[in-house]
Amino acid sequence: MKKLCPFRLEDSWVSSRKNGSELVVTGRKDGLRNTLYMINRDGGILRTLTSDTSRYYTDPSFSPDGKQIVYRYREQKRNRSQLDELWIMNDDGTKPRQLTTYPRTIQPRVEVIIAPGRGVGTQRQFHFIQQYAERELQYLRY
Repeated sequence: MKKLCPFRLEDSWVSSRKNGSELVVTGRKDGLRNTLYMINRDGGILRTLTSDTSRYYTDPSFSPDGKQIVYRYREQKRNRSQLDELWIMNDDGTKPRQLTTYPRTIQPRVEVIIAPGRGVGTQRQFHFIQQYAERELQYLRY
């Protein structure tokens, strides 16, 4: 077993690119929790992607081309009555934008389906399905 990084990782998804040499993780370092980091396989921090400690960032996953990162976000970390939303940003932490907007009256059920690419060297496709009610589905593909 090999230690991935010099700080503690949160209970969250870990995603990789470049044949597993780069990982995006949610970690806690220097007292800061729920921060997104890009690390290399040898445990070095390549960059800190988020730094606002009042916000909640978790479950990062690379887009199929590896140029963007999808993650779960909540504006106020400690306010559990807020709904988490899916956001996407560039792999350097710039240009975050919101992907989902859930109605505030209900808690949606979200399924994330990761489908393998076809052929040698192809990327995975990400499918997000949001269900607000039995008949209402919103389908996003990235």
